[in-house]
Amino acid sequence: MADDYETLLRQYLTWLADPTALVDAGEVQRLEAAIAHEADPVAKLRRLSELERVRQGTDADELADTVADGLAEWCEANGITRGALEELGVPRGVLQRAGLAATPRAARSGRTRAAAGPRAERIDLDAVIDIVTDRLGRTWRLSDLAAAIEREPATARNYLVRLIERGVVTELGDDPAHDGRGRAPKLYARADAT
Repeated sequence: MADDYETLLRQYLTWLADPTALVDAGEVQRLEAAIAHEADPVAKLRRLSELERVRQGTDADELADTVADGLAEWCEANGITRGALEELGVPRGVLQRAGLAATPRAARSGRTRAAAGPRAERIDLDAVIDIVTDRLGRTWRLSDLAAAIEREPATARNYLVRLIERGVVTELGDDPAHDGRGRAPKLYARADAT
């Protein structure tokens, strides 16, 4: 079990360093070749969608959730500090979900949002509703929303919660097509499309 968790953690840390590192290049080539020879337009749509998912690589939001679930226990067993995780770019939200309290070192580091770069301009919720309506298909995942609004998954999740509260979006449950590691991502749809 510890080896499985370490594999997931390694995958997540690799993704943090380079989100493209976990894209299966062989699968991308296979799908591109299949698409080039596909005559049926509906089958081509399916393969193009599959290619898009493969190019996105690992569902980082779901991977982060899985990592957060066991991170505190693993860190304690391995003598890993929050500061070390921060140095490798593990986001504060993941550390908080893991139950890792801020360390005095982190508080003294003097890091501020300005040091990390300027904050992205806020998107009005009505604009997010338009994006969901215009850009996302019948069903989609949190990572699809994050890509569509060009925000981190944590920010996209905040919008998603508000969309669900407003009754604009509904959760459909786990993605039945998920066959990768970790928990299956949730699927969502516009409430008027279900």
